[in-house]
Amino acid sequence: EQKFGAGSISYGEGSYGLFIAEINGMNGMGISLSSEQDQYGYGDIYYYPVQYIMEDGVWQQASVTIPNYTGESTTFAIVTEPLTFDAVPVEHTFEKEDDKFVYEQLMEVYAWPGWGTFPEPFIAPAEIEVADVTIVVGGEYTPEVIFTPENAFNKNVIWYTDDKDIVELGDFHPIITGLAEGVATVTAYSTYDSVNVFCSFTVTVVENTMAEGDVFVQDGIKYTITSLEPLSAKVTGYEGSVVDVFIGKYVDYMGLTFEVESVGLKAFVGSDVKTATVMVDVGGFAFAKTPLKVLKLEGEIDVGRSAFTACYKLINVYVSDEVKSIGVNAFAGCTFVDENGDPIDATLDNLAGHKFTGNYKALKM
Repeated sequence: EQKFGAGSISYGEGSYGLFIAEINGMNGMGISLSSEQDQYGYGDIYYYPVQYIMEDGVWQQASVTIPNYTGESTTFAIVTEPLTFDAVPVEHTFEKEDDKFVYEQLMEVYAWPGWGTFPEPFIAPAEIEVADVTIVVGGEYTPEVIFTPENAFNKNVIWYTDDKDIVELGDFHPIITGLAEGVATVTAYSTYDSVNVFCSFTVTVVENTMAEGDVFVQDGIKYTITSLEPLSAKVTGYEGSVVDVFIGKYVDYMGLTFEVESVGLKAFVGSDVKTATVMVDVGGFAFAKTPLKVLKLEGEIDVGRSAFTACYKLINVYVSDEVKSIGVNAFAGCTFVDENGDPIDATLDNLAGHKFTGNYKALKM
C-alpha cells in the first residue's frame, strides 16, 4: 500500500515465494480463456503476474516481488504472462474467436522467462482522445479512440455516463445512442484499473428538426438532405478552402447516417480541390476548371457530362472497372494515351480499370 498509494493490494504465499493476488480490484492471477487441453494437460490458458520496476529510466523484470522491493524506485508495473507457453508453440483451439485473438496478441507481445526478452510493459492506454459531440434524439455515435502507443496491448476500455436517461451506452466499444434532449458526460476508464480516468467528453442530445432541403457541412463539403425516409443527401457545394475531398457512399451527421446520392451540378466549381476520391454519381461540370491533380473514381457510378472538363492540373487518374458510364466531354481538355503512347478517347471502354499518370497533355496508361 505504501508503494501504490490509495487503493487495495493483497498477496499470499506461492510456489516461488510471495506473489500479488489482487491490486485495486485486479486479479493478480490474471485470466483464463476457454481452450482444449494443451500437451501438458492444461484445460485452459492461465496467466500469472510478472512484476516490473523502473530503475534508471529502464523497465526491468523485478528480481524480487514488488511487496519485498526495498530500492528507491516508486514506479512499478504488472503484466500477465501466459502460463502454458513454452519453447515450442502449443496449438490451441478456442470456443470464442475473441479468446483466440487475445491469445495471439499475447503470443506476439510477451515472452516466456528464459526464451526471448520482455518488452517494455504497458498496462493500459496512456491517452485516449475523444471529442465532444452533438447528436439528435435517436442518433448514434461511436467514439473514435486513439491509443498511445498505437500498438498498446490493452485496448479494452469501459465507458460510463452520468445520465442514463439522456444517452445509452454499449459495452467496451460503445455505440452511444441519444435517448432524450440534454447534456451527458461520458467517461472512459481502463478495464484494469477503474480509478484512473483516461478521458471525459460531453454528448449533447438535441431534438431532430431536420427537413428535406436542409443543408449541412461535413469536412468542408455541403450536403443537401433529399429524403428523411430513407435518409439520403447529395453533395451540392463546398464551404471554405477544400483541398482533399472524399465522397463516400454514406455520410454521418448528428448521429444519423445518410446515403449519398450524387455530386451535384457544378458542386466544386471555383474550389481549391486538389485530390478527390468519389464513390457516387458525378454530375455535370461537378469539378470543372478546378486545380484537381489526383482523381479516383470508384464503384458503380455514372460520370456526367463535362464533369472534369478543363482540369489542366491532372497528373493521376484512376477509373475503377466498376464505373458504369462516362459522359460526353467528361475530361475535355485532357489527353489520354495507351501503353504505346497513342491517344485514346476518354470513353468508358478505354478508361475503366486503368490508372493514368503524366499531365493533361498526355495521361499515360
